Amino acid sequence: MEEKFAEIEDEHGVPPADVLTVTDLNHHINGLVEAEPALADVYLLGEVSNCSESSSGHMFLDLKDEKSKVSCVMFRGHYGKLDYDLEDGDEILVQGTAEYYEKHGSVSFKIRTVYPVGEGKYYAELRKRIKKLRKEGLFDEKYKQDIPELPERIGLVTSTESAAVCDMVNAIHDQFPEVDIYVKHAAVQGENAVDDLIEGIDFFDERYDVDVIVIGRGGGSIEDLQAFNSEDLARTIFEADVPVVSGVGHRTDETITGYVADSGEITPTAAGKRAVASRNDLLKTVENMEDRLRERYRKFRTVEKKKKQLELALSREQKYKAIIAVQTVIIAVLLGVILL
Repeated sequence: MEEKFAEIEDEHGVPPADVLTVTDLNHHINGLVEAEPALADVYLLGEVSNCSESSSGHMFLDLKDEKSKVSCVMFRGHYGKLDYDLEDGDEILVQGTAEYYEKHGSVSFKIRTVYPVGEGKYYAELRKRIKKLRKEGLFDEKYKQDIPELPERIGLVTSTESAAVCDMVNAIHDQFPEVDIYVKHAAVQGENAVDDLIEGIDFFDERYDVDVIVIGRGGGSIEDLQAFNSEDLARTIFEADVPVVSGVGHRTDETITGYVADSGEITPTAAGKRAVASRNDLLKTVENMEDRLRERYRKFRTVEKKKKQLELALSREQKYKAIIAVQTVIIAVLLGVILL
């Protein structure tokens, strides 16, 4: 290396003291980072992206804002203490240390603690609740009840002042006009919503004779849908003896109610359609069954006819055999007489 420095000085006039290797530069930068107290304990705000967990349990991710991003790592000891999973798009505040890796010449942020903020706070709490209830088995398929195809009475739990109630009623009667529908009013957002929804489920499950319960509302923000992410409501639905169909929000909305219900549909209209079979479809099914029954009866009659023909042929064959046997005996006797 000294010879190379001497050559550089001869050719370019740059003294060796002014030349740094890459290792020298990275070592110097690392020293500056380590010597800066402000970087030893930092609160960093950003949006999660490229989030992935390694096989060893460490979490790697990028934190970004509108102009830049930084690579981060949360080692297993700290990540294992989180009671929810980080996901791309989460807005979080993290506490940790900025570090410089000499070998790669890159800055990384080592996260110790995570604090969800803004909408991320709601999503983090929701994922925490989902994780808990899934672990308890409330979403397991083995506990799902079958939705009867031909319910006579359906109970709706929703706001009577909403468009969703009309959507559900219309969807049900479009499927099967003869079904009776009963509506129990419930606030679908606000401080009374959870209690109202639970009361509605209990009302139909315990004190009113219905075959299916439908619970739902139209779309909204995550805050608007909070009642349908209630743990108490989820347990009420899970314990109901009457099958429950959920239809909350639009196609992209996901709620705990949808996970725990016996059938979770993407909209109130879809929930109404799921609650009862289509009358036209059932009529077509009956018609198809009648056609198949007629065809099988026709085949049966054909088989029976051939069976009788076969029996008749066998009977004739037996008669012929008997006649031939008698004739054979007579001939034998006649031959015997003649020969005598």
